[in-house]
Amino acid sequence: MFGLFKRRKKKHVKQPEEPVKKERKVEDVPRPFEEAVDAAEEEVNRLEKGIAEALSEEVEPTTEEPKKERKMSYHITKHPKGGWQLKKGKADRALKRFDTQKEAIDYAEQLEKERGISFVIHKADGSVRRKKY
Repeated sequence: MFGLFKRRKKKHVKQPEEPVKKERKVEDVPRPFEEAVDAAEEEVNRLEKGIAEALSEEVEPTTEEPKKERKMSYHITKHPKGGWQLKKGKADRALKRFDTQKEAIDYAEQLEKERGISFVIHKADGSVRRKKY
C-alpha cells in the first residue's frame, strides 16, 4: 500500500580501521625534567627528616586557657511600634512580637526548656531588668 510497509535494505557501513600504534621503550622517551625531579626528591627527603626531628622533640605544654564559646542569648525588649519583641543577640529583626512582656517571657521560657537558650529581660527604657535565666 503506497509503499508504507516496504522493507528497506540496510546499508553496510564500513568501520574505519584503527591506526597501528608503535610501542616505544621507556629508554627512548626523553626526560627533560630529570634534574627537576631529582631536586624535588631531595627536597622531600630533607623535609621528611625535618618533620621526624620536630616530632621527636618534646613539646612544652601551653599555659593558655582555651577560649570559651559564648552561647547566643535572646533579648526581650520593647518594640518600636508597640508591644514587646524577642530578638537574638545582635539581630536587627525580631524573632517574634508580643502584646505584653509576660507573653514574651513565657515564650522565652518555653524556648529555654526546648533548646537550652538563655535570655535577658529589658525594661521599657532599654535597661536590663533581669540578666540570668
